Amino acid sequence: MGHGCGMRVLLLLLLVMFGGACPAPTVTPPPDAGTDDPEIVTCVDDEQCAGGFCRAGLCSAAECEDNGGCPATEICRDSLCVAPPATCASAADCPGDQLCDGFSDACFDPNGPAEGEGEGEGEGEGEGEGEGEGEGEGEGDGDVVDLAGFRLENRESATPQVTVFPAGTVLAPGQVLVVGRDASESDFVAFWGSLGAGARYLNAATNSGVPVINGDEKFALVNAEGSTIDGDTRTGLDKKCYARTAQAAAADTSWTEDATTAATPGTANAAAVHGLVITEWCDAEGSGKFVFEFIEVANLP
Repeated sequence: MGHGCGMRVLLLLLLVMFGGACPAPTVTPPPDAGTDDPEIVTCVDDEQCAGGFCRAGLCSAAECEDNGGCPATEICRDSLCVAPPATCASAADCPGDQLCDGFSDACFDPNGPAEGEGEGEGEGEGEGEGEGEGEGEGEGDGDVVDLAGFRLENRESATPQVTVFPAGTVLAPGQVLVVGRDASESDFVAFWGSLGAGARYLNAATNSGVPVINGDEKFALVNAEGSTIDGDTRTGLDKKCYARTAQAAAADTSWTEDATTAATPGTANAAAVHGLVITEWCDAEGSGKFVFEFIEVANLP
């Protein structure tokens, strides 16, 4: 056999031994790739998530779970961060830690400066300021009080319902302010009768703030700096009226509990009570009559 023939036999043997082809390449998965969770994709930014969002190092179709997962000026809706609505119905419609103002249906920062703060600052803050915090003594005692930025809170739950007094809400000594739930003053008077002499009326126009009275409410009055001026009050029932008779707001004995027919909106029957205080609140009975529910605040010398 010649050298050429020998080489051909050697090549043929090699092809038989090794299959005549190169082995197919294999792909080694990364160390953290699991076969049980093929859809889990790690990431460092949104660009790696094919239209999704990088959250805590994993790609997700959801941008957020709650408002806390969004930028300070946005809210979480349907798992996406979006601009808040023009008006709010609750704190869920407000970005960050803001609350919803039941008067204006606008979001506000409870820890920020109030509208009108600084104008007449110190009015109503006399020698007894702070002495009656929670009891209603001190602030406003004998002075004109500018209530701009003050708020009424219903504290029956961990997240209070809130209504903020707008600019221009001022009470002279002895004057009473009636806050109706969602009725014009003329309709309110037609339902309850005339307000007390010199009383002011404010339509809260709210279904999420104060007063919304369904039972179990306990109220507080908070100033523009966030300090409680009066309250918490006792806890009330529905289909009842509560009128203040003594200084200690939380004591059941400081309030009379009567049928709604005993309501006296605009008249503070509280000779033994002094300061800027909550003096009455009342449910309204009858189909569709909830709009006439009210709470009353008085500046009593």
